[in-house]
Amino acid sequence: MTARYVVPKVQGRGAGLGNELFVWGKAFIAAQLLSYKALHPAWGLNKRGYRRYFRTPQYDWLIHKALVEAFPSIEVTESDYRSAGCDFSKSIIALDQTWALSKRKVFALSVSGMWGGFHAIEPAREFLRGQLLNTRSTMGNLFRLETAFPKDNVRVGVHVRRGDFSVLQQGDNYQSKFNVAIPLEWYKTVISKINKSFSGRVTFFISTDAPIEEIKSIFEGCQFIDSSHLPMNDISDLLALSQCDLTICSVSSYSLWAAFFSTGRYIWFEPNLFDHGSCASIWGNEFNQQISCSPTWSALHQVSSLLEGGFSLSPRGVPVDFDGNVPKDIFDYLETCFSRRRRETDLIRYGVVPVSADKNSRKN
Repeated sequence: MTARYVVPKVQGRGAGLGNELFVWGKAFIAAQLLSYKALHPAWGLNKRGYRRYFRTPQYDWLIHKALVEAFPSIEVTESDYRSAGCDFSKSIIALDQTWALSKRKVFALSVSGMWGGFHAIEPAREFLRGQLLNTRSTMGNLFRLETAFPKDNVRVGVHVRRGDFSVLQQGDNYQSKFNVAIPLEWYKTVISKINKSFSGRVTFFISTDAPIEEIKSIFEGCQFIDSSHLPMNDISDLLALSQCDLTICSVSSYSLWAAFFSTGRYIWFEPNLFDHGSCASIWGNEFNQQISCSPTWSALHQVSSLLEGGFSLSPRGVPVDFDGNVPKDIFDYLETCFSRRRRETDLIRYGVVPVSADKNSRKN
């Protein structure tokens, strides 16, 4: 008999959804590498009530606590991660070699923390998406949103976070500050410029924690849909944002997760980015991203080299300043998205595609 688990370690009364997902992603990766069973986060302890979404027991945290205390146990640390060259999978393999984890019959490996970010949990992306899709009300909400979207229009998601976010005054510094509200005027300008170029061909999706009446003005003259009428829409909103062709982000972990699950492009509020000179990043201000093994340090050197070599880059994340001037590259991208959404040229949807004249003449 074996009883081997990876336990997502709870911090206090639990954290926001995004923070918990980082730990769950690490637990899944470790479990896959060691042939353990990954437990879900202790949603029963979380003060934000996420157990209602995940349908988990109220006292699941007691089971987690008992496993770690009763079984032989160690915790994966950020130091392990750094020692493995900032590679989470390699850190688990190294721990296995040291502790023979994969040969244990009874063991509880615990993981915690946001260290490593999305870079550490990339292999868990589809697992986490699957877990979110299975939450209460999510599939029904996504169905209702899907039927509300015009079939061929470009989809632009807009995440407007207000609520408990702090509001900075004119002239304040936004650089490297999270949980701050972006000025509504910035959203309005960006949205207006996109709508002007794609009027009649673009539908905006609004995800917000503010009353919809408070922010409707930023969508003046635009076609939009919102989810304010849907039940338990926190997770379905995140996934709906991730399915848009372009997402206009807030400075929040919620927007980060929408971008992580998406394959589309996204716009980020440029004043929030850390200035590296010819480049900018979200986390470049952090000590852990300034050391030589960090993903940001590595990316900075690679991109700087490409720029010096004259290469033209088209990044997925696009910075837009206070003036709301959206780069032409984004408009070209949306034109491509619009072309690909046309159902009449989609073969699997009974569409047709042009073929070369030479081919037709050879047939005749």
